[in-house]
Amino acid sequence: SDIVSVSLQSSFGDVAVLPNPVKGNSILSFGSAKAVSVIVSIKDITGKTILEKNHISSPGKNTVNLDTENFNHGMYFLILNNGTELNTIKFIVE
Repeated sequence: SDIVSVSLQSSFGDVAVLPNPVKGNSILSFGSAKAVSVIVSIKDITGKTILEKNHISSPGKNTVNLDTENFNHGMYFLILNNGTELNTIKFIVE
């Protein structure tokens, strides 16, 4: 039989919230292959949207300042959405 290889490539490269765990404000860092509108959402563990902002990415590395200083302690989910793909990561606020 023929061997078939499937490669899935994400539109977002190296997604991270820095620092993690967060104390005060934080920075979202991600890579993008092209300039595209990205919706950045942060949800708490119950699924409630805590923060949402639009960002126009540039090709290469992107950073977005996140106003997390007044977040309650706990786990959060950051979702990047470029209209065709979602990428979700977890981070902790201490």
